Amino acid sequence: MKTAITCLKPSSGGLHLGHYIGNIKPLINHQNDNNLECIFMFADLQVFNSESSDNIHQNIYLMMKQILSLGVNPNKVKFFLESDLKKDHMEDFVFLSNFVTTSRVMRLPVFKYDKQSIKMSKFMFPIFQVLDFYITKASIAFSNSDNKALIEFTNEIFRKINNQSNLNLPKIAERNNFTELAIKGKRHLIGIYSKRGQDNAVETIFAEIETLKTKLLDNKKLKEIVADLLRSRAICLFMKEQWSNSIQYAENAKNQYQKLSNYEKYVETFDLIAEGYINLHKWNDAEFEITQGLNAAKQWEQNEKYIKLVILLLNLKISNLTNCTTFSENEFDIENCKEKFTDAQTRCKKVENEQLLYELKRNYKDLLGLYKKRIRHKKKENAIKKGIIHYTKSE
Repeated sequence: MKTAITCLKPSSGGLHLGHYIGNIKPLINHQNDNNLECIFMFADLQVFNSESSDNIHQNIYLMMKQILSLGVNPNKVKFFLESDLKKDHMEDFVFLSNFVTTSRVMRLPVFKYDKQSIKMSKFMFPIFQVLDFYITKASIAFSNSDNKALIEFTNEIFRKINNQSNLNLPKIAERNNFTELAIKGKRHLIGIYSKRGQDNAVETIFAEIETLKTKLLDNKKLKEIVADLLRSRAICLFMKEQWSNSIQYAENAKNQYQKLSNYEKYVETFDLIAEGYINLHKWNDAEFEITQGLNAAKQWEQNEKYIKLVILLLNLKISNLTNCTTFSENEFDIENCKEKFTDAQTRCKKVENEQLLYELKRNYKDLLGLYKKRIRHKKKENAIKKGIIHYTKSE
């Protein structure tokens, strides 16, 4: 019988989408396989220096509830604490250490940006992780793709041991659904993928999350993931120029963020909805969304979001002036634009973002130039109608 293992650090915050995709979903898919022994290990030693023992126990309890509610069967999967599994294996740790050099450990991605003053506890973790496979004799790893280097590292050590002994340690195979979407375990990568137009990937994950909504209705983390997925799908549809459908999903995401009191992402969603309306040439609806977003950004002190929304408002006004067939100086509220520009300019100094300030000033300058041009054109039209001046082809 083969053995598969998956490990998670009991960090605060519980599970996120990367954990579900890389660790939990493969476990659920294979837990009923009679030819495969599945092991889940809480890597409590790896957070020992960053979390108190009480917090570690609370995090394990929270994650355990989430894991079981997602469909992992405790009768089919063996659960271990890393500290319990390794407490009698110090000799094995020393044995494995003989087959690796410090320079090889330093080439692992975990130390890529941390070359100076590395604590020995952190330096030993890669060997500790190899020890997981050595003790359990696991040949399959359910993990995210950021653990690929570790699996290669483990296989490299096992090859050296096999060449010098008759232990015949197995080659570790990585088995994972949607690995490319779980890089570094961050669900925000889905947003990046959707911006690149990889909508099929997002739709696949979205279908997975839809099946979970009824299982964890009281789980705030999952609701936040669902909201992120709704927004990602809205971005996908926006990229495919399906403006109306994009607006619908973005509205749903916005409502979810508001219920979750996630005001940063709540404010962020207004510009997506407004841009959808701009592409549909629904100027009034777009301006309404921008105004609502500005009020929310102002209320929750989201200065950078406020500036970006003002820039979008100026773009909207420029598009409006460019595309409208009739123009009324009284109906076009240039003073409101001036007020928002001044406010945004002040906020630019707070966030110290020169790029945003440049874009803000450029758009306001373009708007004023276009506005003055329409004023001159309107005055000329009125003068022609009243017979004050006469129209000629040269004019």
